[in-house]
Amino acid sequence: MTITLKNVSMKFSHTTAVNQLSVTIPKGELVSILGPSGCGKSTTLFMLAGLYEPTDGSILFNGKDVTKLTPEKRGIGMVFQNYALYPHMTVLQNIMFPLKMHKVKKADAKIKAIEMAKLVEIDHLLDRKPSMLSGGQQQRVAIARALVREPEILLLDEPLSNLDARLRLTMREEIRRIQQALKITTVFVTHDQEEALSISDHVLLMNQGELMQFDIPENLYDEPNHQFVASFIGSPPINYFEGEIIDHVLKTPFGYEVTVEAPNQPVQIAVRPENIYLSTTGLNKKVQYVERIGKDTLVVVGSEEEKTRFFLQKGEQVDVGQAIYVQADKAAIRVFQKTGERIYLKGQMKDEIQRIS
Repeated sequence: MTITLKNVSMKFSHTTAVNQLSVTIPKGELVSILGPSGCGKSTTLFMLAGLYEPTDGSILFNGKDVTKLTPEKRGIGMVFQNYALYPHMTVLQNIMFPLKMHKVKKADAKIKAIEMAKLVEIDHLLDRKPSMLSGGQQQRVAIARALVREPEILLLDEPLSNLDARLRLTMREEIRRIQQALKITTVFVTHDQEEALSISDHVLLMNQGELMQFDIPENLYDEPNHQFVASFIGSPPINYFEGEIIDHVLKTPFGYEVTVEAPNQPVQIAVRPENIYLSTTGLNKKVQYVERIGKDTLVVVGSEEEKTRFFLQKGEQVDVGQAIYVQADKAAIRVFQKTGERIYLKGQMKDEIQRIS
């Protein structure tokens, strides 16, 4: 099922939760809606589910307008943040419940429910009540219940938020496995960028109700089209430096210049920590602190107001308080106007990047 949103808006009283959202989600893909709290991601999911009717715009499934259809007529399965299992029912009864509501024969419903339980690997728990299950097991029950009617779209509203870190990792892999096994179009709401970037075919990044970028995960990280995208994606966060364009030449603080087709203006130069390195020329900074992160050593230099983060190469060592030079890989710099829009340098043309995605 292909999902298309055309100029969709959702207003609550004097607040616009989603503003003129237009995007097409390809059939059979897992797409994450990502963004900070209050950006409109859950509101968008609820409009897809039919729980909210958009104030403006239209929603189409395979070209059919479903904007005003009720949830049960949309052919969707949905998993909520709190799973919403019936505590007095067994696992089997919970999974069978949607089929029971649609008058499916009990014997047929049981066969289908067991099939779904095997898919999500909980067929050994069918006689247990939800209170006897772990958080991850409860989530699997909720997913099986959502899939038992063979929906054409699966909607997941922050389904991992109540799980611990290790279980989150396991369950996001499971969700991807199930989605690929069924080839079902899946929309997954999350505020966790690592989750979104690791399992998604495309990511829809929102901020304050606006679509910021809809792209493959690699492009969100490597080719952000706005300063918000560059700042939101990535941990440790991207570094910023002041720069200026004068007579089509970008003046950088690293001692080199770049030709650019843009008018004279002050700009923000952004560089990921992995693209900054120790050097004998460039920016002279003092080491604030050194932190070991797994196999990597992160160094923070500069002042409290203007921190720069980068990783040491194997065999390199610096000390707190030491004055060092850092340099940035010219090919890796990204440039933004003061208003946030991307300025594309030679070899970074926007249409080339879009063709890749």
